[in-house]
Amino acid sequence: MNDKQLSQRRACRLMIQPRGTQRRILHGRREDGVAESRLVELANVDGAWGCPQLHRQLRREGHEINHKRTYRLYRKHGLSLRRRRRRRLPERVQQPLVQQLHPNQVWSMDFMSDTLVNRRAYRTFNVIDDCARDVLAIEIDFSLTGERVVRVLQHPPPMRSS
Repeated sequence: MNDKQLSQRRACRLMIQPRGTQRRILHGRREDGVAESRLVELANVDGAWGCPQLHRQLRREGHEINHKRTYRLYRKHGLSLRRRRRRRLPERVQQPLVQQLHPNQVWSMDFMSDTLVNRRAYRTFNVIDDCARDVLAIEIDFSLTGERVVRVLQHPPPMRSS
């Protein structure tokens, strides 16, 4: 601009450069030294903390640091948490299921639900004898409360002779 005696506007137009870049004052990079050393120190104290927890702690301590800068420093120092491997469960001893030999020794209970043609849902409460495979009780309604279930279980069906 000084050599050719051009205005800033004309010089920027010739260079195909926005004028805003000429007026912008470039600041030097902020030093990360204090925050960086504190980040490493916190990570060494509590190894279970990840980047988000460390960032929150740095902010609480008064460091003006962006979460992206925290992450950059976190990765730079190789502080990423290692994933824990799942522990294998011990092998279970398989035991055969015991088949009941006499009726009325073991009962099974279950709830089932279905819908009618008009899309209204209903539920059934079923009680079955495991040995005889007999249905001992079925309670059907749109709403089955706990009191109704207790009532069905308190009034056992008549004993069947084998």
